[in-house]
Amino acid sequence: MLLLPLVLDSALPACAVETAARLGLRGAPPKKSGSTLKIVLIVIAVVVVLGVAGVAILGYAGYRALHTAGNSFSMGKAPTFPMRTWG
Repeated sequence: MLLLPLVLDSALPACAVETAARLGLRGAPPKKSGSTLKIVLIVIAVVVVLGVAGVAILGYAGYRALHTAGNSFSMGKAPTFPMRTWG
């Protein structure tokens, strides 16, 4: 098979194009930019980043709510054990 670059262009005579087609020679395939894939990946990345940021904000808010001075959240009294049960 002949490995020469061939450009099928309208500037070529019709007989050259027909001959190239008969020989099975093709020009370079058109370049694909993949713009749809890029957009989908960007959207997924934005959703993931926003999700991670949301979880971080909720976690920090929960931490601050439980560890502020004078908070009203209580887990109840600490259990008291007699000294004789300590071993």
